[in-house]
Amino acid sequence: MEDARSSEPFMTSGGLSSAVNPAIFIPKVGPIRLPISTDDAKAISHFCRQSPYDEGIEPLGEESVRKSWQLDADQFVLQKPQWQVQLGRFVKKAIAGLGLPASSQEVKADLYKLLIDEEGAFSPPHPDSEKADGMFATLAVCLPSKHEGGDLIAFHKNARLEFQTAPTSEFGFSWAAWYADVTHELKPVASGYRVVLVYNLIHHPSAALLNSKASQADKLAHLLVPWARPADEDAIRYLDGWDTDPYDMYPPALVYLLENQYTSAKLGISQLAGTDESRFMQLRNACERAGLEIFLANVEKKDTGEVHNDKCEDGDWSWRDNGTHEFIELMRSSLEFSQVVDLEGNVIGEHLPFPERMLVQADTFNRDPDYEDYDDFGSSETAEATHFYRATGALIIPAGFHFMLDLQQLKHGQRDAGKFLEDCHRVVLERPNDKLAKLRLLHVCRVIFPARRDDSRCYAAAKLRDRRSWQEKVMQIAVELAEPALYCRVLVARKGDISPAQVAQAARFISEHSIDAVRSS
Repeated sequence: MEDARSSEPFMTSGGLSSAVNPAIFIPKVGPIRLPISTDDAKAISHFCRQSPYDEGIEPLGEESVRKSWQLDADQFVLQKPQWQVQLGRFVKKAIAGLGLPASSQEVKADLYKLLIDEEGAFSPPHPDSEKADGMFATLAVCLPSKHEGGDLIAFHKNARLEFQTAPTSEFGFSWAAWYADVTHELKPVASGYRVVLVYNLIHHPSAALLNSKASQADKLAHLLVPWARPADEDAIRYLDGWDTDPYDMYPPALVYLLENQYTSAKLGISQLAGTDESRFMQLRNACERAGLEIFLANVEKKDTGEVHNDKCEDGDWSWRDNGTHEFIELMRSSLEFSQVVDLEGNVIGEHLPFPERMLVQADTFNRDPDYEDYDDFGSSETAEATHFYRATGALIIPAGFHFMLDLQQLKHGQRDAGKFLEDCHRVVLERPNDKLAKLRLLHVCRVIFPARRDDSRCYAAAKLRDRRSWQEKVMQIAVELAEPALYCRVLVARKGDISPAQVAQAARFISEHSIDAVRSS
C-alpha cells in the first residue's frame, strides 16, 4: 500500500502569457477590462464585502488589517462563452498536477467568488472549508492586474510549495489548485491589486476511476485472500466477536489507516484527498476481487494514566513539548470506531470497540496525542489524564465475519434487538441442520440476556419494548436449541414470575436434560 500514493504534489500551478478574457460584468460598475486598472479595482472593491479567510473562519474585523474584498458568484457575470473552454484547460491541468485518477468530465469547477486583495492584504495559515458535496480542491485563477507580493504558501506534512502571482500579473494569467485540506496562507500584498477568480473543484467519480490500476488491486487481492479464508473454513471460532478476540488466530478484521483525518461530516469516498483516494480505490477493487467488505471508519484511541503535578521523580518536567502531560504510569488503553460508514456514506456504527491487533500500521499512535483531558490536581501531587488520538482508515471484513460487526452493533444498542433475534431465529427454522446458524442465534440470545448480574445494563436488552414476551421467546429458543445454560439464565431473570405453563415447560426441560444439568446452570 505504501507504493499506492499520488506521486504529484498537494498543490499545482502554472502561468499563461495570454488567455481568453472572461469579460467580467458587474452591475453598477459595468464591464471590466483586462488588464484590470487601479481605478477599476477600486471601483469593484467599493461594491464588495470584506472577505474572511475562508467560510467558517472569522475575519480580523479591522479594515486596516484585513484588506481583502470579495464578490459572490451571483454578484457578477462572466459573459464570454469561450471562457468555459479556457477554464476546462485549467481544470484538466489541475487534475493531472494533483495526481487525481479522473477525467475532466468527472470534475466540475463551480465558481465561488471574485477576490480582490489590495496592498497589505494577507491571510494566516488555514485549510479551506467544504463548500459543496464532493468538493476536494480549490482552483484560483489570477487575472492580469499588476501587483507585487501576495505569494500563496501551501504546507502539507513537512513539504512547502509556493504560488507566485506577481511575476506575470501585469499582462498574464496564472493559476493554482490545491487540495482543500491543505494548510495555506497568503503573504502580504506589497503593492497594487491582486484579483483572483476562485472555483470549488467538485469530484463525481465514475466507473472508470473505480476500475483504475487493476494490476495493483490484483496483487492486494492475492494478499488478502489467504487471510480471509478462515471466514469460510472456521467461522465458528470467531463467533464471540472482537471483544474476546483470541490471539492464536487471524485478526477478524483489518484497519488500514489513511494519511489524513476526516471529520464525521466529511467521512465519505467523495471527500478523500490525493493519496487517500488512490489507496482506498485500490483497496476497494481488491476487496471486490477477494470477496471482502470494505467501509470507511474514524478511529479514536484513548490512553489513560497517572500524571505528576510538578516534576517527575527523575527531575524532568511532566509535560510533553506539545503541552500535554507525560504519563508516570499508563493505566489503561482502548480503541474504538467513533464512526463507521458504508460506501454510500450511510452510518452503520458508532463507538464500537475493537482490538489493537486489527490495525495494519501498529505504530500509528506512537506520537503526540491530538488532545488531552485531565482531572484537576487539587491538593494531590498526581492526577489522571487521558490522551486522545484520532485517525481515519479503511475497515476490511471478510463477508463470513460480518456477523461480528452485527454483534458489536447489537452489544452497543445500535441494532433493533427484537428484529435481529427474529431474523436469526427464522434462518434456523428454515435451515434446521445449519450448525453455524444455530450458534449465531445462541450468541444473539446471550448478548440480549447476559449471564452476569453486572452485565444487566446491556444496551440490546434495554431497547426491547416488551421484555417479558422476549424472555419467553428466548426460553422457547433455549428449548429448541437444547441449551440448559440459556434456559436457566432467562428463568433466573424472571425473578419468580413464572406462569403455570412455564412450570410445565421447566419440568419437561428437566426431564429431558436431567436435574443435575439444570442445577449446574
